[in-house]
Order: sequence, then C-alpha cells, then structure tokens
Amino acid sequence: MNRINVAGCTEKTTHGKRTGRDFYKTPRHAIVALLEREKFKGDIWECACGDGHISNVLEEYGYNVKATDIVTGVDFLKTNTPCENIVTNPPYNQCNDFLDHALQVATGKVAMLLRLKSLETIDRYQRIWSQKKLKKVYQFVRRVQFTQKNGSMMAVAWFIWDQNYSGLPTLDWIVNEK
Repeated sequence: MNRINVAGCTEKTTHGKRTGRDFYKTPRHAIVALLEREKFKGDIWECACGDGHISNVLEEYGYNVKATDIVTGVDFLKTNTPCENIVTNPPYNQCNDFLDHALQVATGKVAMLLRLKSLETIDRYQRIWSQKKLKKVYQFVRRVQFTQKNGSMMAVAWFIWDQNYSGLPTLDWIVNEK
C-alpha cells in the first residue's frame, strides 16, 4: 500500500450548497458495484481520495492503492507521474480537467464516477468522447445518495476508459438498492 494520510479532508455541505472543494463521499455500495464488474491490472491511483472511501474498498479487494488529495498536499492536476490505473470520484467542478489529465497519465484504465450530464456538450465530445477510448458506462438504475449528512442524490455512472481500446462504448446498468 502506498497511502498518503488523508486525515482532515472532510468538508460538509450546508443547505444543499456544494462544498468548497466539491467533496462528496462515495458510498461503499457504489464502489463495490464497480469492482464486481471491472478488474484492474496493476496499481491504482485514487487521485481525489478525500477521506479514503474509494481507496479503502480498493485495498479490501486486494489492490495496491496510491491515495492522494489536494488537501494532503498533492494536486493531481499539477503532477506528471505516470500510473497504471486511476479510479476516482473527481470534484465535479473540475471533472473535465481531471479527466483530461487522467487520460494523459494513465497507461491502463481510468474509472471515474461522473454525473450523467458530463456526456453533454460539443467541447467534451471533441476533446474526450471522440477519442474512442471510452469502453464502458455502468449506469446506476437509482440515483446514488452520497454519504455526507443530508447527502445529495445524483444521477451518476461509472465511466471506464481503456488506453488499449478503440471503439464505441457499451452501456450496462447497476441495479442498486439504495
């Protein structure tokens, strides 16, 4: 395990407002649903680890995880460190930048939990979707409730890019109980 201390990363929402760093804790069932469907070869970088919700589950499943966050002093967007895989729930107010950078530094797969509206806009299509690296989208049947107090419910999906893939993505559903 290659973990950077993630203590003190918590930021809370108040009255439905987004947090300063757009920090939303990923519920365990959402991470498990990904890992039941997708396998990763090699190490995984969780580059927006927050309190470690994703990285803890990845480690439980036997993966070697590098867990970093801007609050712990590692700004993913300012790194140039290559890695095999990235699995993260990025801050949605920076999802374009996170995705662009992840696709530059990852040599294997990139898995991001993103809002469905991230599929929209001609800019994203030209920069990201037209590259034909998006292999799979795992859509949650029910909106995911994020785990902070009075957590938001959002329409999200796991988007999986594979650097060794060239083609059109496939769509599958996650029938979640929560």
